[in-house]
Amino acid sequence: METFLDNSVLLITGSSRGIGAATARLAKAYGAKVALHGKEESAELLKLGKELGSPCYPCDVADRAAVKRVVKRIMKDFGRIDALVNNAGIADRRPFLETTDEVWQNVFKVNVLGTVHFCQEVIPHMQRQKYGRIVNVSSKRGFPATCGKPAYGASKAAVILLTAALAKEFAPDIAVNCAAPGF
Repeated sequence: METFLDNSVLLITGSSRGIGAATARLAKAYGAKVALHGKEESAELLKLGKELGSPCYPCDVADRAAVKRVVKRIMKDFGRIDALVNNAGIADRRPFLETTDEVWQNVFKVNVLGTVHFCQEVIPHMQRQKYGRIVNVSSKRGFPATCGKPAYGASKAAVILLTAALAKEFAPDIAVNCAAPGF
C-alpha cells in the first residue's frame, strides 16, 4: 500500500522522546525515511533508531558547525532532505526574577538558534530540489495569553515569528509552518 510520505526523507530534531519520537514513528508508519536527531547518542535515541530502522545523527543544535556536519552526513546518506521538523528544545521553570542571563542565553541558543541553524543548513538543499517542507515546533507558551516560564515562552514566540518570516521568504517551493502544542 502506497502512502503519502513514501520514500520522502524527513529529518526530525529532538526525536529521542516525546513529540519528536511520536513524529518519527508516525512518519515511518506513513512510509517516510526518517533521520533521527538528539543532542547526544542517548539510549532513548538508539532504541528508537533500532525500532524504526533509522539512522541517528547526534549533535548540539546550538553548535552551528556541528549542525552543518550532521546535515552534510544526512545528505550523503540519503541524497536529499524533503522535510525538516525542528522539534529540539529545552524549557526552564524558574520565575522571571530568578532567570539569569545564562538561562536566557541557553534557552534561546537551543530553541531559536537551533531552529535557525537547521533551517540555514537544510533550506539551500531544498531550494536546489525546488521542494521542501519545514515544521517548526513552538508552544502555546509562545502566545501572549499564557504566563510562566518567561525565557521559554519568549523563545517560542521567536520561533513563531521566525516561521512566518521564512514562510514568506521561501514560498512557494518551500512550505514553512509552525505547530504550537500544549502540555
